[in-house]
Amino acid sequence: MADKLCVPEGFDNGDFSQWICRFEICAAANKWDPATQLLRLPTLLKGRGFAIFERLSLSEDDRKSYSKVKEAMLAVFEPDTEERRRTARRELQGRCLRLNEDVDSYVYQLERLLDCACPGLSPEVRQRELLDRFLDGLPPVVQEKLALASSVDLQQTIDKTRQILAFMTPRPVEGDNASRSHVSTYRGNAVTAVADQSNSVAQALNDLSTRLAGLESTLS
Repeated sequence: MADKLCVPEGFDNGDFSQWICRFEICAAANKWDPATQLLRLPTLLKGRGFAIFERLSLSEDDRKSYSKVKEAMLAVFEPDTEERRRTARRELQGRCLRLNEDVDSYVYQLERLLDCACPGLSPEVRQRELLDRFLDGLPPVVQEKLALASSVDLQQTIDKTRQILAFMTPRPVEGDNASRSHVSTYRGNAVTAVADQSNSVAQALNDLSTRLAGLESTLS
């Protein structure tokens, strides 16, 4: 039996650069060469994505090149404009690690925003900017702990952040279930006791009402 192909979900509209990245990861897993990628690409496009593919202004030779088609698609979905760069810069300045967000996802989003906001940076400057933005978006308590490590390497800082966050995340211990069970049992018993007490009071009031009715009947 042939191995099942790995393919991303079909693309209609939205973040094409992220989708094409997934497509190329799947292409590598399937061992597709560029010619095969070019044949497979339109089969996974739909809606606006397919319409744009069909209307690409490319020469006949460029349409036979996967890299040229990809570049043209990116130019339509993510045009390199000053407004887009300004928007990316604003988002980059305000981007913080979100609640329950994975550190790798946070770094990935920072990389995309930085590359859009400041294209063409040298590798050294890009790494330094990423490190600064990464640190600025972390919770203060994590920043304080990282300051003690005083690392200037991005990957080491990312790894250290993972360790700090993992240590800060509460994890259940062996006695937790027993404690919760004990509390639940206690609460259950307390509720039962209150219910029993209420029933006893109701019964006593009912008996008292009966006796008073009998007394009134005797007096009359």
